[in-house]
Order: sequence, then structure tokens, then C-alpha cells
Amino acid sequence: MLRNKSSGYLEHLVFALPPFNPNDVYLRDQKLSPGKTYPLSLPEAEDCFDGAKILSYAFSRPDLSIAYGWVMNDPARRKQPHRHKKSTEFVYVVEGKGFIEIDRVRHPLESGDWIRIDPETEHGLFNEAPEDLVVVCICSPAFQMEDVRHR
Repeated sequence: MLRNKSSGYLEHLVFALPPFNPNDVYLRDQKLSPGKTYPLSLPEAEDCFDGAKILSYAFSRPDLSIAYGWVMNDPARRKQPHRHKKSTEFVYVVEGKGFIEIDRVRHPLESGDWIRIDPETEHGLFNEAPEDLVVVCICSPAFQMEDVRHR
């Protein structure tokens, strides 16, 4: 687990392929040129199988999916931990505190934590606080429900 302690909040999060190279960055004038903006349509929030609420994005290239979600303290909606047959999952904790259970061992989570979960590793996110636990999950290859296995 990697913990980011440099900031108390997420200013922005960048995923770069190929890996980020600061020499590839070009600064431009702050004024936006007419016709050069690109609207972003946000997906509808969905209930995920594990009780989280997610906004999910899938990309055809690379074979990657990103889900922004929040885990609520709602015992009635909690599901059993699960595993992914093929996908490696990366979880970034944007806000809140909670736990991740990995192979039946609970580990505390807080804002700024990064977790890598390899295929066939049983895991689940838990929130026992009144505040939401807000996370970004990245799966490669892209998340597919048929890849999920429960206990």
C-alpha cells in the first residue's frame, strides 16, 4: 500500500500511457480558444454489486476501465468480498476512512492510500463511519462482471 501524505485532498488525478514524462508537457496560454473545448458527458451513478455507488468509464485502448465510487456505511447493502479472475485492480482513496479486507485480513484505509490488488486476490472495501469512503478503482484488463468471483 502506498500512502500520499503531501495533500489532504485530491487536486487532480492523471493516468498516463505511456508512463508520464515531464519533458512531454507543453504549457499553453490560459485563455481557451473558441471551438477547442471538448464537453465531457458523465455516466449515471450506478449501484455496484458490492454496495458501492459508481461512475464507470471504459476505454477500448488500452484495455482499461476506471470507476469513481463511494462506499457507504449501510450494513444491509454490504456484499461478501470478491476476487477478479483476470483483472488487476488499483484503488485510490480520495476521501474518508475505512478498511480493505485482503485475503481475510483487514487493513485500515484513509485519504491518499493506493492499493494494488492482483488477480485471484480476495478483497472487499468496508466503511463503518458515517461519512462516505470515496475511491477511484482502475482495472486492467477492463472490468467485466463475469470476471468477478465471490466466496
